Amino acid sequence: MKILLLSLVLGLVCAEEQQTFSGTWNTIYLAADNIDKIEEDGPLRGYVRSVVQDSTGETMSFDFYVKDDGVCQKHTAEGRRIGENQYGLQFRGENIVELVFAESDAMMFYVVNVDENGQTTHLTEIIAKGNDVSPEESQKFEEETIKKGIPKENILKVSNTDTCPKDTV
Repeated sequence: MKILLLSLVLGLVCAEEQQTFSGTWNTIYLAADNIDKIEEDGPLRGYVRSVVQDSTGETMSFDFYVKDDGVCQKHTAEGRRIGENQYGLQFRGENIVELVFAESDAMMFYVVNVDENGQTTHLTEIIAKGNDVSPEESQKFEEETIKKGIPKENILKVSNTDTCPKDTV
């Protein structure tokens, strides 16, 4: 089953055969049609640190943290290309992660997650190299989130709750 996962993003910076979105990334906003999944300590409330794509674009790896009872837990998830800018990966179910846009200092993802119980959640996420995104990037994120059928009121600024280590996982 194909699904998009939002809260994933971060890979180790390395080899020549990889395209690295270098630097440490920070999750700024999350949105989901099932808000419980991204609330504090929610299973899909991820804090991205790195993203690595191989030179062929066939794989994309994400390093990130998810809090479990307030404790930051490290995770790495690798997705395989399944379509244009889309990657299928496993994390708390089946996921399809779509790279909506990538700029030098911000990236947006759309994720469809089907959890172990068969519940589908649609989410969006914007990450940045700094502690915030520009007003234009924020506006673009909001517009894309609404286009994906996620209500504006479900957009959460999560950067202020990110107490996980800032170095690459």
